[in-house]
Amino acid sequence: MYFSNEDTYIRKAGYLATGRIYFEQEELQPAVIILLNTLLQKDDFKIRQTVINAAGEIGKKDFGVVQHFFDKGLMDVHHSPRNAVIGSIKKMGEVNPCRF
Repeated sequence: MYFSNEDTYIRKAGYLATGRIYFEQEELQPAVIILLNTLLQKDDFKIRQTVINAAGEIGKKDFGVVQHFFDKGLMDVHHSPRNAVIGSIKKMGEVNPCRF
């Protein structure tokens, strides 16, 4: 699975692809959110971090549907998912500064 890969660049490719799939395949949007919700429950912090990054890609255009990922990520036991929340919100703010 790309989301758990040790290589940061592979995980990045995974979350960028997830964002693209979400917007290019509207019929898959509910399934993408369900999958991300499932993955957010995993023990591996790299998976949770990558889920939050994927949510950040989606949140650039559709924040409401992914807000709960950031709420949960802020309370994560590991610092990496918490840092991913901060980074994702920063990226979303750069794309859509009036919203944040």
